[in-house]
Parts: sequence; C-alpha cells; structure tokens
Amino acid sequence: MKPKIETTAAIINKLREIVNLGKYFLPEVDNQWLLQETGKEAKLKKIFIREVTNPNCAFKLDGENPNHICLYFSKSAEFVNQGCDGIIFTEFETKPYIIFCEMKSEFPKEKDYKSQFISALCFVEYLELLLKRFYDCDFSNFKKQFILFYYSKENTPMQNFGSKHKPVAIDEKYKVRNFPNSKTEENYLTLSEILRH
Repeated sequence: MKPKIETTAAIINKLREIVNLGKYFLPEVDNQWLLQETGKEAKLKKIFIREVTNPNCAFKLDGENPNHICLYFSKSAEFVNQGCDGIIFTEFETKPYIIFCEMKSEFPKEKDYKSQFISALCFVEYLELLLKRFYDCDFSNFKKQFILFYYSKENTPMQNFGSKHKPVAIDEKYKVRNFPNSKTEENYLTLSEILRH
C-alpha cells in the first residue's frame, strides 16, 4: 500500500497521474476551461469558465464517441453508457469540488440529461474508489456540483423560472443547478459564479 495522500492538491495531482485521458482533458484557453458543442444543430456552442485554479483535473466524457463512457458497455445499453460534457476536480477558496457540467441547446426534459449525470457520477465514484484503495485518498471533503448550461433568449434570473425549472434531484444527496445562457457562440462565467449560484 502506498503512503496516504491527504491534501486536496496531492489527491488531484495523483488523479492526473493515473487517468490517461490524453485528448479528453478539458482544454484550457487563456486561463479558462472551455466546454463546447460542435454539432450543427447546437444552439449553445461554447462556455468559457474563468478562474481556472491549480492544481486541477478537468476532462470531458463524451470525446469522439458521444455518450459512450466505457468500451466495456454496449453502445445500446440504456442509461449506463453515458457521460456529461465536462468534469472538473478543483479547489476554490480552500474548498475541494467536483463539478459535473452538461450543455443543452434549450431547457431540456429531465430524461434528456439526468441519466448522463448519474452515469458520470458512477464513473467518478469508481475513480474515487481506486484512489482510496491504492493511495488511501479521502474524497469526503469534495463537494459535488451538477451544472446544466442551456441556451435561453431571456437569460432569466433563476429565482423567476417557475415550477418547471426547479432543480432536478440526481438522488437524495444531489440536485442539478440550472444556468441559462443568452448567447449562442460564446458565454463567459466565473468559477465563483457557478459555485455560489
């Protein structure tokens, strides 16, 4: 057994060592993480998240095979073989976070994104278990956030959304937080806006 890894920075750095994601790491552009949809029909093309903090481990789960998270699962397997657009392990204002990000062209139905978040959560829990078993890493202090970005002409303040836009529960512990964006090409948000929203 390896020596215990205790600090947030050491845990994130160890995660970067063991995960061979190569081209699936989330791009950093001018100290910003870039989430993007490249499909012709996508209304929401790019989300730039400012205030990149180091160390971090940020990656996308859809890659070249959209919504196929693992080669060991059948592509036709319902729900289990999905991922979300980005996962960010980071520390902000001395607090560790795991941020799950998904982009949609408009406010979607629950069935269009909930299973993606759940499958991505299972993948992250597997990573946590590997690091705990082999390196005695403790993820109990990491706060998980589930963020749904989508296009909205009005960019309506969250408190005025109405009942159909209330946060959807992933399970008894986690809820999805909604972020409307009024621009189609480029939207800029800070990490503090996302985490304090």
